[in-house]
Amino acid sequence: MFTQVLKTDPRDTRATYITNENLADQKNYTLSVNLPTPIAKWWEGFVSLTGFRSHFEADFSTPETPDFIVDQSFNAFNAYSEQTIKLPKGFSVQVSGWYNSRAFWGTLRSTPQGAMDLGIQKKLFDGKGEVRLRFGDILHTAGWGGENLFTPGLKMTANGRWESRTVTMNFSYRFGSSEVKAARQRKTGLEDENKRVKGRG
Repeated sequence: MFTQVLKTDPRDTRATYITNENLADQKNYTLSVNLPTPIAKWWEGFVSLTGFRSHFEADFSTPETPDFIVDQSFNAFNAYSEQTIKLPKGFSVQVSGWYNSRAFWGTLRSTPQGAMDLGIQKKLFDGKGEVRLRFGDILHTAGWGGENLFTPGLKMTANGRWESRTVTMNFSYRFGSSEVKAARQRKTGLEDENKRVKGRG
């Protein structure tokens, strides 16, 4: 387990610093499940779930705190879902969201976090064009937080945010004829079948 760790300066316990260290041994067990959710012809989506168990052993001993051995295990899970609802006149609404349970980031125990996005799209020009409007992190919950547990003599909590609340607009247009593409695919299929027939003869 090579990760960032917090340490205190033995000459001045008020000073701390971050460094990278190979702590020791870590074992991870992960199980992922992805499920489509076809609720109706006008409502489709999927759900992704990942559960994992992590165990690590590390030696945080210092001259001031000898025999500080950590034997830590924890369970956590992540979830993601995306749902699309088709509306009349070429409109559709997409709602997606993710959630991370409490876990460990190196030597920091994180708090749960998650976010939800909302998207609206409209088909134009007989389906060749599409405009999308997306609102990111509409509930403003994507911030992170955690607390340090494994630095002798130091108790620290931290939290932060980034520019997760966003609004974006995209426009796309497909050039060319879909009929020509379909005709080419049919021709290629017939050619393949003729080759197989000749091969049997």
